[in-house]
Amino acid sequence: TISLRRGVHGSTPRPNRAPARTHAWSAVPLAPPADGPYCIEQYAMSRRVTTKDVAQAGGSLVVLINQLVDMVRVGNMEMKERGSMFLKSLTEQPAGLDPTVSESNVVLIARANAIKPLVQCVVVGSPVAQANACAALAVLAAGHPEYQEEIVNSGGVLALTTVLRGGDSGLQEQAAAAIAGVSQ
Repeated sequence: TISLRRGVHGSTPRPNRAPARTHAWSAVPLAPPADGPYCIEQYAMSRRVTTKDVAQAGGSLVVLINQLVDMVRVGNMEMKERGSMFLKSLTEQPAGLDPTVSESNVVLIARANAIKPLVQCVVVGSPVAQANACAALAVLAAGHPEYQEEIVNSGGVLALTTVLRGGDSGLQEQAAAAIAGVSQ
């Protein structure tokens, strides 16, 4: 679980974590030792997951994916936005970020039980988190009947159709893509 404390400015909860070490030439925090959790601040620097992110998460793409799923599942809204953004990024990238894993990123994400938290993010997330979750669900569903069924069983169709009726046009586009993926 992620412990939360009051934010410095106001009452917004922030994750409780140790100060990050940084490179002398960069504001990019280094990950804590391999036995510690991956430093969430690292994600603020890039929208695309790289092999460096995998290495800093302990050298395992599976560990990184599990951390991202936890961010979407139990994090505050900022963490949900970041977690869903990077899960979306991973769904759009081919395998190869971790040479020890032969499965596609889509399979790894589904095996990490990411579908239900992504559906919940569509229900209760900010518009940014909703759009990223919809985009990730669209890729997960496309051509994967087992994931389509899991999306349906997690309440995804109702969540996505609700977004179609009430979101902005960009969010509606992502939701429509997800519904199209589920209906294949």
